[in-house]
Amino acid sequence: MRNGKNGTSKVRKGRDQVVASSGNVFQDIGVSHPEEALYKADLAAKIAEIIDDRGLTQQKAAAVLGIDQPGVSKLLRGQLPGGLSRWGVFHKSRLGCF
Repeated sequence: MRNGKNGTSKVRKGRDQVVASSGNVFQDIGVSHPEEALYKADLAAKIAEIIDDRGLTQQKAAAVLGIDQPGVSKLLRGQLPGGLSRWGVFHKSRLGCF
């Protein structure tokens, strides 16, 4: 926490607790279906990485993926549709990942 006057930090003793992660942040914060949430996040990150590596605009990525530009925007923000196994494999194959 910062004190507004000189930017020095203060530590609140006894309030913060460090807890070891399970390896799945979604499980740690109590999201229902944490494995699916982690898969979605990993899939979105990988597709975003490929789009960035190829220098594609959202419009060009949409054409490659066969979806509209708003769909690419949602994907890049981690909002993926249900039925992810088929969807992910299909779209990653369209990007030449397999």
